[in-house]
Amino acid sequence: CFKRVTNTMYEVTVNNTTAVKCDNTTLVDFVVPDVLLLTAFTYGLFIFRCLETEHLFTLIDTAFLYSAKDGPHSERKLTRKLHLLMFCAALWIVFSVLANITRAVTIDHYYPDPKILWNIHTSNDEVFWSVMVSVSTLGFLVIDCASVAVVLGYSIQAQLITHMIDGFCQELLGHSWEIDEAIQHLMRIRNFLTKVNKHFARAVTILLFRFSTSTIGALYTMLNVERSDWPGIVSSVLSLVQWITISAFPILMASGVYMAYVGLRKTSLEMRARPLTYKTTSQLDLDSFIVFTSNLDMTAKLCCIPVTSAMFAGVTFVSLAVLYLLLDLDDSVNVINWL
Repeated sequence: CFKRVTNTMYEVTVNNTTAVKCDNTTLVDFVVPDVLLLTAFTYGLFIFRCLETEHLFTLIDTAFLYSAKDGPHSERKLTRKLHLLMFCAALWIVFSVLANITRAVTIDHYYPDPKILWNIHTSNDEVFWSVMVSVSTLGFLVIDCASVAVVLGYSIQAQLITHMIDGFCQELLGHSWEIDEAIQHLMRIRNFLTKVNKHFARAVTILLFRFSTSTIGALYTMLNVERSDWPGIVSSVLSLVQWITISAFPILMASGVYMAYVGLRKTSLEMRARPLTYKTTSQLDLDSFIVFTSNLDMTAKLCCIPVTSAMFAGVTFVSLAVLYLLLDLDDSVNVINWL
């Protein structure tokens, strides 16, 4: 009866008594999303514990090896970025808990003295209401921690690969390696990215499908809720913010990998234009390195789709256009007035 996408409570009359009843969409609203979450979490746990037990540790060690002593690509900067990712994940969990409590308080305020149809006999509905809301909040907390564990694992690996590519570019400009050695280092980074795109992206894709269904449900409620239905308004707005933020998290980290790859291609062109740095290297080798980096696939993938800046901008534009059309065509509710 208490979910985070739409307001499922409505008033009914039973034996001349007004009561609060829940809808009957339990399978779609609870079972299917939780099955997707359990599948993603189990798949990610199987990968970390069985298939790629040393992948994350090796990736972290390698990323710190590509770090500089100071500057924007130093070890201290990388540590701060990883701590910032963990802080954002913890902040999202806190926001989710506060949103759940806000929904419960809002519904309790909207229905000050309800007769709850629990289908069981109890002498104190208020105590039972508090217990059920507390249990549901704890359950949502466990679900959020599992979701954040999968999303944060992918985001951290994407950030590490981005740092490795940036550090690799700085080493190239400093002529730390010859062209053959640079290609070997670059292929090592690409192998890490291939593993992330192969296994870990699948688990995040499953969760993104779950987040997208929740976002659509919250948007549908926001478009169809009555202006006087404050529980529906609060629930839909909080859910929309909650699911959009966690959906954008891995997409932003994946787009950072692509931006680092764009910087790599610019660095290869800059090497060709620096005759003093690579004056002992033949121009044919430098041209070959430019062709190699231009044709190298170094993009992170989600839903088997490379995440690029153009794709991210296109999806954002299409989403805003669809939202505008929905708001413009829906004559039954004037959403702009209460936004």
